[in-house]
Amino acid sequence: MIDEEELQVLDAQGLVSRKKIMLRRVVSLLAFLGLVLSPLVPAAQAARLSTVDAKVFAPQDDEDPRSYTVIKAKRVITVSGEELEDATIVIKDGKIEAVGENVDYPYGAKVIDATDMVVMPGMINPTSRIARLPGGGGATPHLDKSEDLTLTGKDLLEIASTGYTTLGILAPGAPMPGRVLVIRTAGKKPADLVITGKGPVAVSFNSPASSKSSVLRAFEQAKKEIEKIKKAKEAAEKKAKSAKKKAPKTTPKPSPKPGPKPKPTPKPKPKPKPKPKAEGIPAAPKPKVAPKKSPAGFKAPKIKDSLQPLVDLIQKKKGATAIVEFGNVRTNVFRPSVSGASMYLHWQDILEKYDFPHSYRVFNTVVARNNPFFVTSETNVEKVAKEIGARKALIALYPVVNHHAFTRNKYNLGLLFLRSGARPVYIPENDRWESYASMREALIRMVRAGYPRREIMKTVTLYPAEMLGLGEQAGTIEAGRIANLVFLSGDPLAYDSKVKKVMIDGKFIELKQRLR
Repeated sequence: MIDEEELQVLDAQGLVSRKKIMLRRVVSLLAFLGLVLSPLVPAAQAARLSTVDAKVFAPQDDEDPRSYTVIKAKRVITVSGEELEDATIVIKDGKIEAVGENVDYPYGAKVIDATDMVVMPGMINPTSRIARLPGGGGATPHLDKSEDLTLTGKDLLEIASTGYTTLGILAPGAPMPGRVLVIRTAGKKPADLVITGKGPVAVSFNSPASSKSSVLRAFEQAKKEIEKIKKAKEAAEKKAKSAKKKAPKTTPKPSPKPGPKPKPTPKPKPKPKPKPKAEGIPAAPKPKVAPKKSPAGFKAPKIKDSLQPLVDLIQKKKGATAIVEFGNVRTNVFRPSVSGASMYLHWQDILEKYDFPHSYRVFNTVVARNNPFFVTSETNVEKVAKEIGARKALIALYPVVNHHAFTRNKYNLGLLFLRSGARPVYIPENDRWESYASMREALIRMVRAGYPRREIMKTVTLYPAEMLGLGEQAGTIEAGRIANLVFLSGDPLAYDSKVKKVMIDGKFIELKQRLR
């Protein structure tokens, strides 16, 4: 530093100006402050990043950031892939926009702090009978039961509070009482609950004498409807061809003879291109065969409403499927039922003629908890596990380890189906609140009995969604799926884990829980 006397001497000699000296002093002061404050800068930056997420971006002009809901969770069980730690779920308009450990979301979005919770997809029961729907006899696969629903979200609040967000309701009756009614477990009015009244075709197949003949007859009628359309189309094509032949031929006027053409100038021959080597030459693409068009003016005959679902099944239209239940034969408690395997063999006779997408619901009896040797009716459906597994079929059953009647012999029907190639769907034993509330405990018991943990979560989420035809809409946590989420205090397969929040269609519902 230069003191005042030296400054005056230098200024008098013209060696340096006062302005330059002052500038040097300012620079020296700034350098000193930089050395003192530099350790504090990283701490300030860290504090800023903890409050303002670096992944936040400015929303676009045409979107409202308040339409976004962002959930920051301790762990996310996606079911479709690996479990994610410290993950973020972005939701917009009731659907999942993005999920991952490092995803973007707009500034101003509503952020839900669930950093102490585990999030999993909402659970699904595809074969409920909680609603009193009118039954039907005979083959009426077209009946839509949505207008007959009287339940409201208030009636289902306790079930929704256990983590179940979707139900498929089967109507009573045989052999084809109607379509499965698919509902959500939240809504003010019955109509608010309905997802679709045109779910899978319900088939109750429990009597070889009546069920088999009725189902076969219905499919034969549906096949006749398809043949009727085919014949009508062929007749229309034949008529169009004959009309084209009978049409009078118009002779075109002769065109004037052209004059002599000028001789063309010879073009230089192009150099031949070197032929490519035989190796690595891609095969020529096969020409696409355009679908055969219907003749102009052709109008297909109307298919009977009662047969349209079966026509869709035979033609394997997208989304067309059926749920077939068998083995539900009530017998005397001292005369065990062994109808499961035999009924499946009768069902195979139908599949040989009309093979279509379908899933199963079987009845594996729940033994008395305090007396495993109590004689109960049982199913021997395990004898056809290989046949069902070969189809990779979805099959709904109770999550229990059974005993054969009068024996100490255990058999794990769900695990047997899984190992055979089938995809088990675990369902509550009944529609009482207690059965829904104890489902996660039942899953824990199945894991202890040897069921893989990675697969067990699919039995109550993804597979039942596929069973209801919602495989691309629900059952997993991934982009494009409905935001049906369950927030738990811990791992879903832990006895002390509790449901803390439930979200249906991107909205939290009020929970109603009671002590068990």
